[in-house]
Amino acid sequence: MTVINTNVKALFTQAAMKLNERGTMKAMSELSTGKRINSAKDDAAGLAIAARMTQQIQGLNQGIRNAGDAIAMIQTTEGATENVTTMLLRCSELAMQAANDTYSDVQRGFLNNEFDQLKQEINRMAETHEWNGFKILAGAADGTIHVPGSSGSANNKVGSLPDKLDLQFQVGDSASQRISISLPNFTENGTITRAVFYTDYDPTATVSPGTQLTGGLVPTNISTVDGAQAVIQQVKLAMDKVSESRSMMGAAMNRLEHVVDNLTNVSMNSSASRSQIEDADYAKASTDLAKSQIMQQAATAVLAQANTSQQTVLKLLG
Repeated sequence: MTVINTNVKALFTQAAMKLNERGTMKAMSELSTGKRINSAKDDAAGLAIAARMTQQIQGLNQGIRNAGDAIAMIQTTEGATENVTTMLLRCSELAMQAANDTYSDVQRGFLNNEFDQLKQEINRMAETHEWNGFKILAGAADGTIHVPGSSGSANNKVGSLPDKLDLQFQVGDSASQRISISLPNFTENGTITRAVFYTDYDPTATVSPGTQLTGGLVPTNISTVDGAQAVIQQVKLAMDKVSESRSMMGAAMNRLEHVVDNLTNVSMNSSASRSQIEDADYAKASTDLAKSQIMQQAATAVLAQANTSQQTVLKLLG
């Protein structure tokens, strides 16, 4: 049937052009962004999966940075305890020297002066050593002057309680993925080096959290032979505690390094999985673009032909 009111050929051609134009736009958006999914209409389920995987990957990457910061923090702490070990070794050397009867009491007093200075420096370093603005060798004081839960002016001092500084490191994208590390108190009121400060302190005594240590009435000194001999044993006890703490820190750093390696591997594999869902296949997208452009050009030519075909009706009118 020949009609002039409705150009059916042109309508079909216009519909085909719209489809081709939509395909061209989709291919161009994939090529320009590098992603197969640029909106929910491209793949609603794939968009949800990719978004969840992106959150997981970002959480894993932040966990890697958190673990790296934790390693740096513990490394700083362990570096400071290395100096404590060096000073305790010197204290042991001075005590052994003072215990020898080749020295007079006056000369032992000279040795005791250095011994007292070393003890003061161990305590000062533990009270003031900081990482990122808070103290890491003063136990639960956590960089503040007042220890939480303490009562009375006797506890209003950094390191006044032996409680450990409990730290939580977030190393995953869920709330349960945390690693706990406890840094002990290295001040004269802590359980690690107190033996070198007071001869009446028992390092094996059980200490309940939030309480002060017992045994701190008899300060150590090496001004006498008996005092020097007692200090030799006390320094050994302190050295064992410090070595135990350093061993714990080294183990924690090794653990965190394995955490970093594992998180890096999981993040890499998760990124590869997300790529299969979200990223565009450039070979396919470029082929689709070329196909859509050719069909668009063909449809344009056909539309022009459909618009001119109606003019043949005029011949029927003479």
